[in-house]
Amino acid sequence: MYSKYLLPILCLLTLAGCMSASINTEQVNSINRVAIVGFDTFKMSSGEGLSIGAIMDMTKSKESISNLGEKFYIALGDQLGKEMGWQVLSIDSVKGNPYYQELYQSARGKTKTRLINGRSVTTEGIAPAKPMRELTKAQKDKLIKSLNVDSIIFMDSLLAPGKTSSIMGTFSFEKYRVTVDTFTMHNIASNTPIIEIKRKVGDTPDKVRSNFSIAGFSTNPSQKEIGLVYAIKEVAKALAEEIKKGGNQ
Repeated sequence: MYSKYLLPILCLLTLAGCMSASINTEQVNSINRVAIVGFDTFKMSSGEGLSIGAIMDMTKSKESISNLGEKFYIALGDQLGKEMGWQVLSIDSVKGNPYYQELYQSARGKTKTRLINGRSVTTEGIAPAKPMRELTKAQKDKLIKSLNVDSIIFMDSLLAPGKTSSIMGTFSFEKYRVTVDTFTMHNIASNTPIIEIKRKVGDTPDKVRSNFSIAGFSTNPSQKEIGLVYAIKEVAKALAEEIKKGGNQ
């Protein structure tokens, strides 16, 4: 009976806290070629408690979730490359690297534990951020050399309902926004991350209605996926803006 109150409280606790950003501008300015080697997001269920829509979301096949995760990964890389002028290594190049796959086999499935309704969205062949971020300095350096890049990126995030409008509680339009838990970038020259951004909230995209549902059933899943991808792009823009600004002043 308390589920409709519990979820909003948990959401507020999860998203609480001040944004922080530490940017080594001198090191970042020397970066041209990057690879995203740790990436996952947690898609929070909308609605109160375990609605029909939430149950359907949590029972999606691993294949469909992985495909969505791959779209997120590509959207993040494309937008960061566009905003920062970086050459971002393709997902196939990362997944096809033998040393990366060795690390992936140890890291796969080790996402953060979340005490909220929803599910982790990961990509087949791409490791979650947390275990990759915990690699030793030597392992990170070896991976940078193996991928032939200047730096490697790790990011985990929350995908949360941003704006919802409804008609008599039956028809609803939902949009999502992304909150970055932690975005870090490492290179060989520095012993600490040259970028570390925490709790950065992206804008809620206005271009696309991410979902139109009737009593919890999505009437246009493909449109919803497009809206989710736009949310990833928006947070990439917010990250780039923070990096260019130089972090907390």
